[in-house]
Amino acid sequence: GSIFIVATLHSMLAPIASMIKWLKPELKVNYLMTDGGALPIQFSNTVRELKEKKIIDNTITIGHAFGGDIECVNIYTGLIAARAILSSDVTIISMGPGIVGTGTKYGFSGIEQGYIIDAVNNLEGVPFIVPRISFKDNRARHRGISHHTLTVLKNICNTSGKLVIPYLDEKKDNEINKQLIDNG
Repeated sequence: GSIFIVATLHSMLAPIASMIKWLKPELKVNYLMTDGGALPIQFSNTVRELKEKKIIDNTITIGHAFGGDIECVNIYTGLIAARAILSSDVTIISMGPGIVGTGTKYGFSGIEQGYIIDAVNNLEGVPFIVPRISFKDNRARHRGISHHTLTVLKNICNTSGKLVIPYLDEKKDNEINKQLIDNG
């Protein structure tokens, strides 16, 4: 079966795809770009380089985004295309370059992660959820697991998935665990 990795930032694409290809070079890895950021996939130097290096095999653009190897109407048809047309082993889903945020609870483009997780589940896939984590940002709402990820998981998703948390030092691990427990 296909693996669906649901990220929130375009900058997550290269490290995720590179690690997968490094561990299992035989896997077919495709990128599904949503319209949460830039609309033309050609704006992404990352995509161009990943394709040149054969780290990602194909691209899918959905919604108002365009220029992918396959263009689809919405997240559902994009996920179906990844599995049925491209025979993806792994599909990495995130917006294109650029994000928007208002500093409010629901006012950020990464909120799409919630309904993408639900779409993967609705199509009987298993979503692997990539959290936004930082210990460098001075803003409290972005320390540890960002409020973006916590809002998506607590208030937006109607289904669940596999939350991927990196191994960090004990202090950071404890802070993340506390955030997860405090947010249910």
